[in-house]
Amino acid sequence: MKQPSLPNKTANSSPSSSMETVSAPLIKKQMGQKRKLPTAQELITHYESKGIDSKEAASKVIDDLQRALFKVVTSRKKDATPNDFSTKLDLINARLVRLETKVDTKPGFGQSLAIGLASGAALSGLGNVLPHVCHAVGQMWSTVRSNSSGS
Repeated sequence: MKQPSLPNKTANSSPSSSMETVSAPLIKKQMGQKRKLPTAQELITHYESKGIDSKEAASKVIDDLQRALFKVVTSRKKDATPNDFSTKLDLINARLVRLETKVDTKPGFGQSLAIGLASGAALSGLGNVLPHVCHAVGQMWSTVRSNSSGS
């Protein structure tokens, strides 16, 4: 059986929580359902209806969505440790470092061109030298064969 969720804070109780004050008129929550975060467009129209121009509304929306993301990332479970947030950030940082090293180790256009030219020159040189080497090996083989059969 699901337990009913706690009621939202009112707009007057915490002036620093702008996400809760903005989302309160936009979202109607029924018992037993999760609260749906407002979309960026809904927040922009809400701020514009208050008389704020679109640039300021967009910056406030970005701020509100960043705060909501921070709350989601830092939300603790009952068995979470206090260092859970730092652990999550460390994991994200490790993934970014791994991705960055993969991107850095791949050759660029100039390096790829130099590798291609070098390998082409090596194959061309090998193609020119190989017949001479084969001829010399053949001569040695025939000389050894003629000397060993004559004994």
